[in-house]
Amino acid sequence: MLPINTVDSPSFRAIIKKIPTSVNAELPHRTTFTSYLEKEFTEMERNLKATLNEIDFVSTTADIWTANNRSYMGVTLHWISRTTLERHKVALACRRIRGRHTYDVIGTEIENIHSSYGLLNKVVATVTDNGSNFVKAFQVYHPVTESDDETEEEESSPKDDDVTFSDLSEILSAENESDGQLSLPPHRRCASHTINIICTRDVEKHLTTNAESRAVYRSSTAKCTALWTKSSRSTLASETVEEISKRKLLIPTSTRWNSFFDAVKRIAEIPMGELNTLCTKLGLKCFKDQEYQFLHEYCMAMKPLTAALDILQGDCPYGTLLPTLEVLMQKTQAVKDDLSRMTAGLPDAIVQAIQTRFAGVLDDKDALLAAASCPKFKLRWLRDVGRRERVKQLLTAECCTTAPLAKNPASVPSATTSSSQANMLRLDDEASSGLEASAAAGLSPPPMAAFAVALKLPDFWLHDPPSWFVHVEAQFALRGVSADDTKYHHVVASLDPLSTRRVMTLLRDPPAQGKYAALKALLLRRYSLSDAERAEKLLSLAGLGDGTALELMESMLSLLGADDGGFLFTHLFLRQLPAPVRAGLANSPLLATKDYRSLAEEADRILLATRTFGVQAIVQDSPAFSPAPSPMLQGPSDSSTVAGIAARRHRGKGLCFYHQCFGTKARRCLPPCSFQTQGNGHVSAL
Repeated sequence: MLPINTVDSPSFRAIIKKIPTSVNAELPHRTTFTSYLEKEFTEMERNLKATLNEIDFVSTTADIWTANNRSYMGVTLHWISRTTLERHKVALACRRIRGRHTYDVIGTEIENIHSSYGLLNKVVATVTDNGSNFVKAFQVYHPVTESDDETEEEESSPKDDDVTFSDLSEILSAENESDGQLSLPPHRRCASHTINIICTRDVEKHLTTNAESRAVYRSSTAKCTALWTKSSRSTLASETVEEISKRKLLIPTSTRWNSFFDAVKRIAEIPMGELNTLCTKLGLKCFKDQEYQFLHEYCMAMKPLTAALDILQGDCPYGTLLPTLEVLMQKTQAVKDDLSRMTAGLPDAIVQAIQTRFAGVLDDKDALLAAASCPKFKLRWLRDVGRRERVKQLLTAECCTTAPLAKNPASVPSATTSSSQANMLRLDDEASSGLEASAAAGLSPPPMAAFAVALKLPDFWLHDPPSWFVHVEAQFALRGVSADDTKYHHVVASLDPLSTRRVMTLLRDPPAQGKYAALKALLLRRYSLSDAERAEKLLSLAGLGDGTALELMESMLSLLGADDGGFLFTHLFLRQLPAPVRAGLANSPLLATKDYRSLAEEADRILLATRTFGVQAIVQDSPAFSPAPSPMLQGPSDSSTVAGIAARRHRGKGLCFYHQCFGTKARRCLPPCSFQTQGNGHVSAL
């Protein structure tokens, strides 16, 4: 960022003048430019306040950072539009913080920012990091609810026989202090920052206190740190790393654990031999096998945490938090069986840390409602049936409270009302997710047709419609899509212009029921091969090629369709196989059955044996063998190729290739060769 007086710099103005414009506009000077910025800021602030006056619920985030020995507080604002249900966000303030960052200074500044925009009674929560000053500010200045006051009064109310004495001066001083009491909204700790703490403090505490991992953890991280320090401070060391490992090392930063994981993973990707060669050239201690294994297991155990951090650090709603934590704990426990004794207890320690640090969130009502009302998750993330039923009842009660029925019950029959309400709150239907999301956000429910399932189908496969529909119906099953209209519209949205024109008759006048089935049948009828086309393809097969017999059989079965094929299909398959394989299958009992795949597997076994025998025969043949080996019969070794070349070059009268072609003019000789040199002739051996 440059200062405003940059616009007065002659060099800057000269550069700007070089930019071609349609209007000969003159670059303003500093005073004019400052006035323009202040005018635009005032206009933007006025529009933002006008927008916030129409909003009932918002949330904010706050953070403090230091740059150039100056401290700043930044506050952002987030809300959901009542009409479009879209999430909006703005930067609310960026103010200079002077003095120490104590809890009272932080609380005062946050309240001033909220009050300047008229948000004191609209903020439902403020998200900050886990800093003790932020935490204490919200603990001290968060207002106590009426229910809490009643509970405290009931617990602290004296009995009739008790007599309580109070100091009058303390009562008066407390009343004076309460006049200027701050009031902050509910506090939420940043989930990404909390997971960062788990990855650093909790994981490190477990690894350093566990006898199985203490020594290897300290030694392996110390050697990694030595590598990072050496490669970051020396250009020669950095070039050596790139020369040996063909990659550059990543240097971790102290404020982001993800960078530490990526740096360790980069070292673990280097083979053990190259890594120790690199350490030797740099004058560092080499890694032991146990340390190298520890790095791999550490990356394996911590990988789910990196995925969770990537999700939570992105632009995601509050409903993403609980499903992410549930999946994180499941995936962390899943890698436990692949770890050795060094890190076997690490997954349990991570799960325990998650349950401890997120204890106030895992069963929080707002978090549960946010996750259940999110169309992307609904209740699919809940594995426990009992908990899923409790969350469903919680969401039903919240919807009934937020979106009650009509005030005049006589206008609607009671039976119809209850049935309609049950259908509106049903979580198994795709459209109900929109109602649940609006109810959880405190909004009146918009029309059901406004909601859709978050699903993206691939473009229609013109060359293979049956396989495309298999893929699409699997996507529908995974997403829980069962409504006929939803399936129909998703398929229509995936069609290309050509396919759309070919089914336009159905699209213009779809049936009232079974739209998806009718569209599927029409597309299959338009693009599937006819019986004549399938027969032509079966009769014009080009042989086995480089594939296997099983691959050939699968291709033929896809062309065969629902027919059994009979003896003619088996004969067509045998025609595509090499003669030795056909001979091996001549007496196979599988020819008399319809088990085509087993027949193809038997053909692959015979083909493999034939190729292996051919390779051995070429390698062991005599030098007089003239034919070159076929590429299909070559094995993984190059010895057969060398043998074939040598055989071709030693043909005729015991002369090598060079003497046979050039005679006495040959300058090279390939022994053994019977050519005799005369006089001072010189021939160099190849």
